[in-house]
Amino acid sequence: MIVRRSKVFGKKLHSGLAYSFSKNFVQWYSRRLAAAFGAKGARVLSVSPGSFDTAMGKLEADHGASDLLKVSAIKRFGEPEEIAAVLAFAASEAPGYLTGVDILVDGGTRAGQEFKSKS
Repeated sequence: MIVRRSKVFGKKLHSGLAYSFSKNFVQWYSRRLAAAFGAKGARVLSVSPGSFDTAMGKLEADHGASDLLKVSAIKRFGEPEEIAAVLAFAASEAPGYLTGVDILVDGGTRAGQEFKSKS
């Protein structure tokens, strides 16, 4: 709604900006909750998955996600079991000191985007 009402950005940017705003909010909110609930023993974090080999991932493949594989460190879509393993680890007692962070599970896509023009 914020993006749609804004006259600053063109309509072509609305969906991307809405996604970016919502993702940043989730990351901020995870930090906020971690600070608020840490003293009570709760750990809070967010997970940012990249492109995965699922029905939804196949839809995204036709809309640019496949192009991201060109810059990713791991040149494939993730498997559902791989994100499940990260979620199971995060929910376990093993990372007892992990809180207030976002876990990026994107096969190195963001790293590839960030450093492709610098190398």
